[in-house]
Amino acid sequence: MRSQPVAESAPLLRDPDAEDAGPNADAQPSFAERITSVIQEPLTPLTQVLLIVALILLLLSSIFIGLFAGAQHKLNLRPNEGDHDEKPTVTVTATTTSVSTSTAFPAPMPVPTNPPMDVGIGI
Repeated sequence: MRSQPVAESAPLLRDPDAEDAGPNADAQPSFAERITSVIQEPLTPLTQVLLIVALILLLLSSIFIGLFAGAQHKLNLRPNEGDHDEKPTVTVTATTTSVSTSTAFPAPMPVPTNPPMDVGIGI
């Protein structure tokens, strides 16, 4: 009988850092630990740009959602055209025509009441 080498009985994928970690090496980090580790990393320029774009899109979408909700609320407050319980209102407009004649003489031109004053402009 041949004995198997020790290397073959070991798992193929082994993390050398996990052996030094101790008994809790197999445990996955919790959600809070993962978030904390992400927050502690410095932001790259790409991450900063993406964060700014995300905030701008969030602001724009909230503005347009608010405008849409306001317009919809206004439309809902108006009475529907088919739900009128009142009698329809009828508006009657009457027009009258008057005929007048005028003479061919033009109206007299107004005359000045005082003679023109000389306003001195300092040139």
